[in-house]
Amino acid sequence: KDIDLLLKEAERLSNALKQKGVGQVAVRGKATLETMMVDIDRTKAIFSGLLPGQLLMEFQRRTVGQAIGIVATEEGRLPVFLTVSNLKTVEDLENVVFKNLRGQQIPLDVIASVEKRQSLTAISHMNGERVVYVDVMESELSVSKLTRIAEETIEELKLSVDHDFSGQKNSMDTLFFEFRTIIIVAAILVYMLLAAQFESLVVPFIIFMSVPIALVALTLTMLIFNYELNLPVLVGSLTLVGTVVNNAIVMVSFVLQR
Repeated sequence: KDIDLLLKEAERLSNALKQKGVGQVAVRGKATLETMMVDIDRTKAIFSGLLPGQLLMEFQRRTVGQAIGIVATEEGRLPVFLTVSNLKTVEDLENVVFKNLRGQQIPLDVIASVEKRQSLTAISHMNGERVVYVDVMESELSVSKLTRIAEETIEELKLSVDHDFSGQKNSMDTLFFEFRTIIIVAAILVYMLLAAQFESLVVPFIIFMSVPIALVALTLTMLIFNYELNLPVLVGSLTLVGTVVNNAIVMVSFVLQR
């Protein structure tokens, strides 16, 4: 995607989230730095007797400098560069002179155009495509509630770029998936143990009938107190199910003994 379009849509989303009071919102990757861009006309350079490799080496020597040695310090070995010019303005860069194969002096402005631009300090990529991150920090809302608000905001704005969630949202999705797997495996193991203990395939189902009632009560409690589904709620629900099943086992054992 075009980086300018990505930044524009990211700013729209950031401003909309700020208005909804989700916390501190920042667009990562919009920092810019003033740079001088040199656009070399390859045809003019070749007709002037200058090779692209020659221009590249000369630019490197005049900007970065030429490596002349290494200095050993207490912190390690450091390279030493010798800079032959001090280029600060567009005019300084345009006045740089190159010597062609015939010994002629060719100014840079003859074979290239130079202009100042605001360039991004960094461009992030994911799967080969450019991405811009909108970060929400120091929020008092839960991850699930933040995700719901972000999804509603994106739907309202009708963003013209692709979007996805990362960070704690991905961690929570992974946690929920693993939690479901653990619950299924645990239910099967508990059923097998109860079936062996009571020597019946029906009694464990009777014991498990208390679990839906507990989950209904848990859902009503979450709705009344406006709780979101998160890690503490999952741990609490697991404890609740364990307590309910344990009480059901005691009651069924008492009934069977009578």
